[in-house]
Amino acid sequence: ISFVYFQNISNLFLAMSETLTLRGTLSGHGDWVTSIATTGEDPNILLSSSRDKSIMVWKLNGGRGSPDSEFGYAQRALRGHNHFVSDVVISSDGQFALSGLWDGTLRLWEINCGKTTRRFVGHSK
Repeated sequence: ISFVYFQNISNLFLAMSETLTLRGTLSGHGDWVTSIATTGEDPNILLSSSRDKSIMVWKLNGGRGSPDSEFGYAQRALRGHNHFVSDVVISSDGQFALSGLWDGTLRLWEINCGKTTRRFVGHSK
């Protein structure tokens, strides 16, 4: 996602309407979504982090089927955090995720098995 500074808010909405199109919704988190991530290797996989202390691994399907169908579905929830998940990134090969928590810790996840492979502590807020 690129960020551009605009002099006024009307320019921001104009620029956004020229480049962003709502393609569907994904439902599953119990609180605010704090970040999303994907990789060019498999753009149909999306990760989302949330204040509900989880990361969701989504498989996007483009809403195929009926017009009321979801744009994708949750493949897996990565749970085990003790605080809000503020950020998540995915490795270029789509095998690992790194999550940052509001308590200053990081977790490295193996996405396919849904387990934490390493926990990093020691950051200050």
